[in-house]
Amino acid sequence: MPSKNIRFLVVDDEEEIRQGLASFLQETYGVTVETAPDGYQALTKIRAFPYDVVFLDISMPGVSGREVLLQIRQYLKEALVFVQTRWDSDIVAEEINSVGAEYIPKPYSLKFIRSKIDAKLKEKGLL
Repeated sequence: MPSKNIRFLVVDDEEEIRQGLASFLQETYGVTVETAPDGYQALTKIRAFPYDVVFLDISMPGVSGREVLLQIRQYLKEALVFVQTRWDSDIVAEEINSVGAEYIPKPYSLKFIRSKIDAKLKEKGLL
């Protein structure tokens, strides 16, 4: 189990996905999980708090997930970032990976999400 000091942020305009993933993360890891329904609120949060792990939907109205991803890299250089998208293409995956984020195609299973998180937390010595 990771340190309780690890902070997660889940950003998705689909409430069911956002709340479902946040609940899963809280129950599985026993950590603080905050949420944002759009890119604007996500930017406000990442500028104010040092999140360790961010789940980000790439396709959102208003401020796009791509813009949020670039800002995350500016403010939270060491954060683990998992980018969720329904766009299933090698080009999208390559673009996401090129900025040091993990590509997560939607739909996904919670088992898949846990395996991705566990691997990255172990890699960073946080698990």
